[in-house]
Amino acid sequence: MIDFLAWLGFVEDKHITAAIGGLFGFTGVVFTGLAAICAWLGKQYLMRRERRRDIRNALRAEVESQWRMLYISPLSDEVLPEIARRLKAKGGKNYSPYFSSYLNSDIYAEIKSEIAILGDEEIPHIVRFYHHMSVMDGFVATLQEEKFASFDAERKLQMIGHLFEMVDFAVHLAERALLALEGSLKTPRSRTIDYIRRTELAQTSRFAQR
Repeated sequence: MIDFLAWLGFVEDKHITAAIGGLFGFTGVVFTGLAAICAWLGKQYLMRRERRRDIRNALRAEVESQWRMLYISPLSDEVLPEIARRLKAKGGKNYSPYFSSYLNSDIYAEIKSEIAILGDEEIPHIVRFYHHMSVMDGFVATLQEEKFASFDAERKLQMIGHLFEMVDFAVHLAERALLALEGSLKTPRSRTIDYIRRTELAQTSRFAQR
């Protein structure tokens, strides 16, 4: 190193000492800066990982609650015959069954702008589910309009039947989203959607067919 400093023009001992001290000081500053950057990056990584887990848990809780509501809703072959009977009965033209809203996506609405923090294997299933729920909720709003009440019995039955098809598809999309989230969260088997469906809900015979 002394030969190198001499080549640079530092020939006196005091100059060489000062140059060596400056070099070590500069190296210390560089390493301190790198350590600070690494610490900051590590902190950001941990914060991002924790935020990702929080979002996954929150979405899983919301999707599961919606899935349960959809899963235990009446089946079309249980409801449609009774609706058809009422519509075709004398004076039944004025009968219009009431359907409540299905949409309850407060958590998704809150974190939608952060959805990119999740994995590629999760995002499509989550977005598809919530999009379908939004479309389905809009269709329910159509069934609540006065225009729907003016339709004939066959048209009403056709639209109501379509709603039941949308509900069945929503159940499927919810399960796909839950499976994706559970895979990332490494959810214990006793809390997985498949286990709940095969144990808790399958105890009731009417759910076993789904």
